[in-house]
Amino acid sequence: MSRWIESHQALLLHPKLFRLVSLSGLSQDVCIAKLHRLWWWALQYAEDGYLDRYSAEEIAIGIGFDDLEAGNKFFSALCNAKWIDEHKRINDWLDYAERYLKSKYRTANPLKYQAIIDKWLGQPKGQPKGQPLVNRKRKLSPSLDGQPNLTKPNLTKPNLTKHNPPAGVSAEIWEMYLNHRKNKRATITKDAYKLICQKLNELQKKGMDADKVLMQSIEQGWTGIFELKGAHGGSSEKPQTTNHGQDMLQVMREYNAKKP
Repeated sequence: MSRWIESHQALLLHPKLFRLVSLSGLSQDVCIAKLHRLWWWALQYAEDGYLDRYSAEEIAIGIGFDDLEAGNKFFSALCNAKWIDEHKRINDWLDYAERYLKSKYRTANPLKYQAIIDKWLGQPKGQPKGQPLVNRKRKLSPSLDGQPNLTKPNLTKPNLTKHNPPAGVSAEIWEMYLNHRKNKRATITKDAYKLICQKLNELQKKGMDADKVLMQSIEQGWTGIFELKGAHGGSSEKPQTTNHGQDMLQVMREYNAKKP
C-alpha cells in the first residue's frame, strides 16, 4: 500500500516552525518542505518514529541535503526546536502516523502495530510483550487484537446486495437501470426487486422487450416500470410523476390487486 501521513494546515503558523526557521536559517517554505521529507522518509525507514538507529548525516541525506554541513545544522535545529525529542524520536509521531500504521497492520500483522504502540507508551510491568494494552491512552481496536474481524449485518438497514438481472434483461441494461435508480435515490429492496420481476414478466407476455422497457424508464427519468409507449396492445399513457414514492405506490397497488 502507498505510504501517507496526516499533514495539518496549522503547521503553517506553528511556533515550533518559526523556531526551526530561526535556528536553521532556512525559509519558512523550505522548512515545511524538509519536515515533510523527514516524515515521508521515516514512513519508509523508521515507521515507528525512532531515528536512533541512524546518524545525523544519514537522516540529512534522506531528507535531501547534499551539503552534509547544512544537513547536520538542520538536524540540530530539528532537535533544538523539539521536532525531534531527547529520545531521538519524531515528536508526536503517533498523532500523525498512527492511522496509517493501523490501516497497514490491521489484518496483516497486528502484533507489529502493538509493538510500536508499546515502544512509545511503555509496556506495563508484569505484562508479557505482544499482549494488547488495557486502560492505556491508546488501545487496540477489536480488529487488532489478533482475532478475526467478524462483521455482523446491520439488521436496521435493508439488504442492499446487488440483484441479478431479471429474466429477459441483459446484464448491461440492468446495470444501467440500477445506476439510474441509485442516482434517483431509489434503492431496490428485496420486495421492490420482486415486484419489478413480476411486472417485467407480465410485459414480456404481452410481447414487449424487457430491455426496451427498462431503457424507456431510464430515458424518461422514471424509477417505475411501464408499458412501452405506442406498443401494440400496450398503453401510451405516460406516468404523471417521476416521484419514487408515487411510482412505487402504483406498483404496490397493482401487486395487491393480483393477490388472491
